[in-house]
Amino acid sequence: MDISNRILGVLFYSTEPITRDTLASMLAVEREVLDKGIEELQSDFASRGIRTLTEGDTVALVTAPELAETIDTIRKDALSRDIGKAGAETLAIVVYHGRVSRARIDAIRGVQSSAIVRSLLVRGLIERIAGEGRSPEYAASPQLLAHLGVTNRGELADFHEVMSALTSFTEDLEKKQS
Repeated sequence: MDISNRILGVLFYSTEPITRDTLASMLAVEREVLDKGIEELQSDFASRGIRTLTEGDTVALVTAPELAETIDTIRKDALSRDIGKAGAETLAIVVYHGRVSRARIDAIRGVQSSAIVRSLLVRGLIERIAGEGRSPEYAASPQLLAHLGVTNRGELADFHEVMSALTSFTEDLEKKQS
């Protein structure tokens, strides 16, 4: 597979901006090869509905500006719907964990959760915060906690029991992964 398609696949999966150095490392290519692949994508996407956004040293996939009105309509429609079971699961993980990476959410749920995390962010139910490494972490938004009628996670229903079960589950998960 050529470099531009490999870059596209990683950016599509990631849903988050990635630094060029990280992307080059992930794809095991030299920076010059990566830059050429990004240029090819930009050229290929010039008349399509998606673009590569390069901001500083990061690269991400975004929708074309010409689709802003259509995307806004879709977003408003999505916000009017229920978050669904997957959204509720993800929200519970974030609320009870306190701060959690998307990778940890994926591991706990056993499936990729990028779209759900994005939906919860757009709805203002969770917020992105700086993580310990390069990856961001997510936490319950103050608006969500206020809506739930709590001032901190410890006031959530069955907090200690849920945290005990969640801690046990994540420890077992880490043992299986190592």
